[in-house]
This record gives sequence, C-alpha cells and structure tokens, in this order.
Amino acid sequence: FFFSLTGTDARLRVVGGPSPPGHVGSPYKRNQSSVMDPSESTGPGSSKRRRVLVGCLLTEKKQRHLNFPAIRRAAAAQGVDLEVLEEGWFQDGDNGTACEQQQDATRKARYDFVVHKLTDQICRAQAGDATAADFLASVEARRLRLVDPLDAVRCLTNRSQTCRVVKGCEFQHGGRHVRCPAFLELQPRSDLKTLGTQLDQLGIACPVIQKPLAAHGSKAAHEMSIVLSDADLYRQLKPPCILQQYINHSGRLFKIFVLGSRCFVEARPSIRNLDCKDAEAAGPVLHFNSHDISKPHSNSDLNQPGAAAVEPLQLLSQELIEEIAKVYRTTLGLSLFGVDVVLGDASQDVFVVDVNYFPGYAGVPDLPGEFTRFLLEQSYVSQDS
Repeated sequence: FFFSLTGTDARLRVVGGPSPPGHVGSPYKRNQSSVMDPSESTGPGSSKRRRVLVGCLLTEKKQRHLNFPAIRRAAAAQGVDLEVLEEGWFQDGDNGTACEQQQDATRKARYDFVVHKLTDQICRAQAGDATAADFLASVEARRLRLVDPLDAVRCLTNRSQTCRVVKGCEFQHGGRHVRCPAFLELQPRSDLKTLGTQLDQLGIACPVIQKPLAAHGSKAAHEMSIVLSDADLYRQLKPPCILQQYINHSGRLFKIFVLGSRCFVEARPSIRNLDCKDAEAAGPVLHFNSHDISKPHSNSDLNQPGAAAVEPLQLLSQELIEEIAKVYRTTLGLSLFGVDVVLGDASQDVFVVDVNYFPGYAGVPDLPGEFTRFLLEQSYVSQDS
C-alpha cells in the first residue's frame, strides 16, 4: 500500500508491504501454539504466547543510529525480547568439557534468530585479518538462524561484486530502464597500458568516480574521488578500486530502504551535476567521503542546495520502487538492505549506484514500530520453517 505521511519529512514515503503478521491479508501464517500475535498481546507481562527471543550482534555505534532502546521497548510490548550479544559470546564454551559445551549449546539455542551487522568483520577477514576470520567462523559454527545469512551479506562488502549483482538485475519497467552505470574493476596488478581501451569499450569517460573495492571495514572504504580530467585519471588511480561512470542526476539521490516485506523511499542530497569543464575552476579531482554527501541534512560544497526537496513519487512510481525492492530482495536473499538510485538527466533511466546491507533507516517513520513489525515477520518465518 501507499500513503502520505503526516507530521514527518515530506520527502519520505512508505511503499508496499502486506499487513502485519497474523493480520488479515498477511502472507505469514500464525503458529497458534507458539509466537505471540501482536493483536493479542496484553503487554510485556503477557503469557498468552511464548515470547520471541532475538539476539542482536550490533556495535554501540549501530545501536545509536537505530535508537536501539526505543526499538527494544517497542518490541517488548509486542512479545519480542532483544538481547545484545558481545563478540565473546560466540567463543564462550568452545574449550570446556563436553557437558559444558552441551550446556552452552542449549543456552544459545534459546534464540529464535540473531540480527546482526557484521560487514566490517567480513571485510577485515577478506583482507587477511585472522581474528575477524576466526570470529566469523565461530558465528557460523553455532548454526543459529542469522538474519541475514553471512554468505548473502558478503557480496555487498565488495563494490565490484555489488556492481556485478546490479548488472545482473537490470530490467525495464513501464518503458524505463533500471540499470548499472558502466564500471571497471582495477587491481594493483592490472595492466594500465590497456586501461584507455577498456574504458572506451565500456563507454566510460570523465567525469569518472573512483571507489575503493572494500565497502566496509575502515574509514578509507568511504573515501572516494571524482576525476574530471582524462589527463589526470592515471595519476589518481588507487587500486584496488572500481572506476564508474559518473551520472549527472540533478544533485538528487533516492534511498530505497527495505525492511523485510516493506520498503520506504526518501529523497536525499547528492553530488551536483559535473562537467569536464569544471576542472578549470574546481581542479581535476574532487575528493569526498561518501558519508558526508547523502545524509538527510548534508551540506557539502558538492551538494546542490534544495535538490532533495521533492516528492519521490512524482519522479519514481510506487510500482517501480516496489519492483526494485522485490528484484533485489529475491536476488540477494536479504531482508535488511538499502538501494541507492539516481535518475539520469540525459536518459531518464534509473541507475542503481549502491546497494548496502542493514542501513541506518534514518528518516523512516516510527522506526521502532516498523522494526518490530520486521522482527515479528521473521519470527513467523522461523516458526514455519
């Protein structure tokens, strides 16, 4: 369904999604003997149904971004208890006696599922960090139901892999193309002698945006640059990275937040239109941190003032946004992710410029209530599987 929000930022809209689990029209079956239906809950002390227990493997920073205490209170009122897990929790009991290990396994089996954001650890493990690799192996060895599976999350920690996913998800909807900007992966040992030929074959020309290959794991993962001059491109290369065609999009980006069966869309500030002629005034290269560009109240020199003050559904249809969420939900096998799209000025095509796991959902109306709805969805999936 779709409705206009009142009392919230007019740029954000709720798009799509069934009724809450257990309600009329919901695709999620009720398990009468186990999980509490929110419509029947009488508060945190209710004993009508078994309460759902969810482990949360989230950093303190992530908890702050989500306003975790508010989510925990909202969830508890609907029969879902959230417990924050420390990383050491997964190693506890590994070296005890057989009896102690059995007790540990029984204790950990109490959790219906575990919600996590382990993208930093995944990137560090991929970079050769043995501690991170051991921790992830310990998590997977527990055989808990992870929301979402680590293998599904891994493809979003490498920008080249993400671009390949986006390329494979290209489709048309209502005469409009949804596609991936042309890109090229560069490794430290890539043959730069053929770079010009490769870029020509792919149709990539300045302005070109350079992004680190690793999407998480360090501050450097978010340090990017836009090269405005062909003559300076070679001097600015910092492999491993991807080079991606910069798409002029009137300084406006649309964030599609996917939270289980529901999705939300918000217009955000983005980088203004650029031309190679800008190199004369701004210099051949523009350096920026991606965290500074597209926050709700970003005010970077690269932003275009007022560009995000639009109604998203005047430019992107409800059906198109729902279809994008559906395609990526199905392809990735994920339930917590965001899709960043821009509308190309020249073609009016929709370009998917990023897909990220478990975003902050900043601006989503009543996030505690919506996240509780998501947890209830997952609890019904858990009981029916």
